[in-house]
Amino acid sequence: MWHLSKRIFSISYDPRLSAARERLLRTFGYRVKSTLSLEEAFRLILTRQFDVVLIGYTVTEHERKTLISHIRARDPHIQIIFVVAYDREDSEPLADMKSKSKPDELLRAIKVALASPRGSGKTATD
Repeated sequence: MWHLSKRIFSISYDPRLSAARERLLRTFGYRVKSTLSLEEAFRLILTRQFDVVLIGYTVTEHERKTLISHIRARDPHIQIIFVVAYDREDSEPLADMKSKSKPDELLRAIKVALASPRGSGKTATD
């Protein structure tokens, strides 16, 4: 598989969602690091390299904006995907794209993110 070495960082405040997302992505060969803590997210962004960052809808809007600014300052090429709930139409304009948290949509969004230059404005349905 071409994405075996791709590194995904997942940030969510819901432990069940975080664990399920991590299992799903590892099943498809991605290397995944997850956190339930904003403080740990900041630390990991400084100390590790990632190809894609997933920010869950449980992270508040203010925290998302702060975190995304921090990520962009560290590495402007990291693709950021805002993961929204199944039944919500939330958005995060600072993210590169958004995806519903359904497994097939999330996997499609990651594939698009990895194949696209940052800032292309694509969504998982493009």
